[in-house]
Amino acid sequence: MTNFVSGTTRYVSHTGSDTAPYTSWASASPDLQKVINYCTPWDTVIIDRGNYFGNNEITVPLVILGVSRDSTILRHGEAVGGVWIILNSLDSLIVKNLTIISNGEINHNPIINKESYLEVDGCNIYEGRTCIFTYESDVIIRNCFFKINEDKALSLGAFLADDFYGIIENNVFMCRSDAEVLDDNLNRTIFTNNIVNSFTSVGSNLLAFWKREYFEITNNIIYGDALAIAYFYDCDTVLVRQNTFIPSLGGFFGTGNVGRIYIFHNQVANIYNNIFYSSTGIEKDYIDSTPYVSYNLFYKHIGYIVTGQVEVGPGNIIEKSPMFVNDSLFYNLDLTYDVHLQHGSPAIDAGNPDVLDVDGSRSDIGFYGGPFGESYKYPDLSPKSVRLDSIAYEEDNTLVKLWWEKNTESDLWRYNIYRGLDSNFTPNTSSYVKSTDTTFAELLILDTQYKSYYYKILAEDKTNNLSECDSLFYLEITDSVVTKVKYITTKYDYNLNQNYPNPFNPLTVIGYTLKDEGFVRIKVYDTNGQFVETVESSLKSRGYHEIEFNGSNLASGIYIYRIEVIDDNRIPVFLDMGKMVLLK
Repeated sequence: MTNFVSGTTRYVSHTGSDTAPYTSWASASPDLQKVINYCTPWDTVIIDRGNYFGNNEITVPLVILGVSRDSTILRHGEAVGGVWIILNSLDSLIVKNLTIISNGEINHNPIINKESYLEVDGCNIYEGRTCIFTYESDVIIRNCFFKINEDKALSLGAFLADDFYGIIENNVFMCRSDAEVLDDNLNRTIFTNNIVNSFTSVGSNLLAFWKREYFEITNNIIYGDALAIAYFYDCDTVLVRQNTFIPSLGGFFGTGNVGRIYIFHNQVANIYNNIFYSSTGIEKDYIDSTPYVSYNLFYKHIGYIVTGQVEVGPGNIIEKSPMFVNDSLFYNLDLTYDVHLQHGSPAIDAGNPDVLDVDGSRSDIGFYGGPFGESYKYPDLSPKSVRLDSIAYEEDNTLVKLWWEKNTESDLWRYNIYRGLDSNFTPNTSSYVKSTDTTFAELLILDTQYKSYYYKILAEDKTNNLSECDSLFYLEITDSVVTKVKYITTKYDYNLNQNYPNPFNPLTVIGYTLKDEGFVRIKVYDTNGQFVETVESSLKSRGYHEIEFNGSNLASGIYIYRIEVIDDNRIPVFLDMGKMVLLK
């Protein structure tokens, strides 16, 4: 950092007398540029609450502070030479506690710094085409909230021979459309403890690092899809650790390196203790050295985890749910999910044994693990509710067969079946029928005393927590044989069921539930991500639905079916996928 020598404090306010040299609130000016013009090196400018318009040129090192992060607001003024820059600094600049708003048009850049040092701390920055642009500067960006619709949040540059660093920490990035988070040409950058929530084009790279000495991505939650979640090109050392990568739309499927950690022509790459939730994987091109991938958890993948010359080391966990506290809202493009680990998660104490958590135990895998993570009590939550897939019976028969979706919790013990005389009966020891550790059960209906029964299936984990019941089935009985079966949902949520039968030949049924009315697309892909067929594409009502898939024209193998639900505002509200096996 440039040596800091405190100078004069000057004030900007709509309530002052506008009297130079603006060294008190009483003499403050409403014109930020006028105050800046009086500044000498390392003066501090304090800005009162309110809206301040203007494109401000800064030629000496300054500190600019807002009185209130949310109500001290800088906005651009009229364009100068076709360019709108709210803070255009030719020297070192420290900016804190402001909201900075551009209108997102071409050449609308909230902050540009061209020399020495830039620090932005505790600011809201909205709608800039490139929110912060630097070159020939050391950069620290921390505790900020970015909301961008196009271009980039950060573009950090320097000439190849220059030795500048960047620290990007504790920020939240909300990206839409073609927005990217970071385009980085500094020599050394650490990107840590950030939350990235992105719904972007698959033609973009969320994080791009270019031709420099050292780049590190540590303890971040990165939600979204892109051409690459992180793209490293010709870097000496790459370190990716303790992150949780969560898919958005394109993160499920795509061609090339969609949704991956992409390492191109790098020297050293070490990737460990990350959770890759869905198809985000690791790809390496052009061999200088072999990336080392160890102690990561991969869940819901499609035929690949790593490609290219990647060395898979010890400790990787494949196809096990990390058991997040709340993953039900991943697809609603907000920040309400919770990636803390539940009791029983396979990611607990499963990271690199040479790395410790903050409590001194072996590191957990994911965002909250490692020395920069968090110590917390793992909640012992109940399993997710059991969702029935299908029921089979024959009229005038006494045998009923049930199939349901397999729970993903690693600490699941068994499924319990209960029977009662009305839909509100309480599952307990008196209503208990049987237990099974599979997702299939047969019920032999004999010696029936009543004309109808209701059945509930609850999941039980190894600490004896029982799931809630949000679906049950009803049997109508005549002369001791089943004559009618009815499926009843007590509450609706978004869900994609396992197809039945599975394996199948050539017909199978895919069931799904909608919390609200929405436009549903169900598509089938092969394990290479190549599109096979659209099974469903129509508006569907709230509730449970089924669609039949015919694989008669396909070869035997594993296929992926994917559901996408779009609401009335054309926003995706639910995405999921399942695997099915065609055997001929």
